Amino acid sequence: MFRIRRIYDDLLPLDRKAIAQVQDILREQFPLLSKEKVDKLPDQLRNPFKYRFRSILFVADGIRGRVQGFALLHHVPDLRFCYLDFISAATYRTGGGIGGALYQRVREEAKALHAVGLFFESLPDDPSLCKDPRILKQNVERLRFYERFGARPIVNYPLPEHVTGEQYRKTLAKALRRIARYKANVLIVALGLDTAKGDPTGTWSLLPKDFRANGRMIGSLRLPTLVIQEGGYRIRTLGTNARYFFSGLWEGMHRFSDPSAKRALGNNKQESEKRGNHQPSNGHVPRRPSAV
Repeated sequence: MFRIRRIYDDLLPLDRKAIAQVQDILREQFPLLSKEKVDKLPDQLRNPFKYRFRSILFVADGIRGRVQGFALLHHVPDLRFCYLDFISAATYRTGGGIGGALYQRVREEAKALHAVGLFFESLPDDPSLCKDPRILKQNVERLRFYERFGARPIVNYPLPEHVTGEQYRKTLAKALRRIARYKANVLIVALGLDTAKGDPTGTWSLLPKDFRANGRMIGSLRLPTLVIQEGGYRIRTLGTNARYFFSGLWEGMHRFSDPSAKRALGNNKQESEKRGNHQPSNGHVPRRPSAV
């Protein structure tokens, strides 16, 4: 049996003892954590102005005050978000529901603070990014734990300053495979048309045919999709690039449900596609899909 309580600072002897136990758990469960990071915990609780966020510490302890797990939450009031820095059960208490109870308490706190979101970092479950089988297993288990509560990863794919359409599609394919794996119900696309060649604010070189191919790949997921334009400042090509993207999105959703039709289209219309003049060989795809 345990209770979950908040510790505001280290003024009371009971709270100082609990904080010391939390630091012990940090050292045991996060051995790569620096000594400075562990030692500054009491100061974080006492001095929010120094760190520019408010630290909220929840501990799960028993009747005799032995800490069985903890969660350290940071709240940034001016930006209205919460960041979960650490959550862990003690070594001898893992798998007993303490982590789930603490995470639920953290979610309730974030909601009470009217935060726009609860964010945290977790190591990847991608074998190509984590070569150690033991650590990979831990990462998979952590992500499954959060997914039970509806959490989903925010995955970034860094790209160089100069990118061609083909390079971009390779990265887009990785992202789409990950989205498909999570079986999403809806898709929201931030359409940055400033990635086009010649845009005054960008350095990439995407052409209309690239936007069409990108739209087609995204549409192939066949999810209800909301597209939000986020950039594009070369007026001469802005409308053309947008039209090509939405045409490709429509084609991906409606034209390519039959893989054989997709292959035939790729073989027979390759030259037309390069010129941006591709017309569907079956079905009807409007040149300018109506806005929804």
